[in-house]
Amino acid sequence: MIADLRESRAGWVWAAVAALGFVVLQLFLAPSERLWPDSARYAEGAYRVLGNDPHDAHLLAVRLWCTDQVTAAQAAKDGYAQCVAQNADHFTPTAQVRYQAIFDSRPGYPPAVAAVAPVIGVRSGLWVVPVFCGLLVLCGLSMASVVAVLLLS
Repeated sequence: MIADLRESRAGWVWAAVAALGFVVLQLFLAPSERLWPDSARYAEGAYRVLGNDPHDAHLLAVRLWCTDQVTAAQAAKDGYAQCVAQNADHFTPTAQVRYQAIFDSRPGYPPAVAAVAPVIGVRSGLWVVPVFCGLLVLCGLSMASVVAVLLLS
């Protein structure tokens, strides 16, 4: 009985060490919260969950996207305004209907991001939510449980 308890405790210690290592690696190896085309689409979904109408949600996500895409030199040449205009109707790299359907099949991620956005912002939420889910898996929660948490959030 005591040996089982020690083994169980050792398992949790290793899970906690692995989770801490995962977070540390994310801090150093993560692409500094840079938005990718799919991140911008999820940001748009999070803005909708936060109560913005579809047009405003898209515009807010476009602003986040363009802030990352435009360098300081391009911004001086009005590159930001060009980026916003180019993506006004849809994100240029993700306009295909088939690609957009991917986001409909993942309904839990934008609400989970929206839940933390009032505290840390949408951009940081896009990073924190998957890191948190990864920690839950590392601590022994099944992937199905994590998915259920995201779908019910």
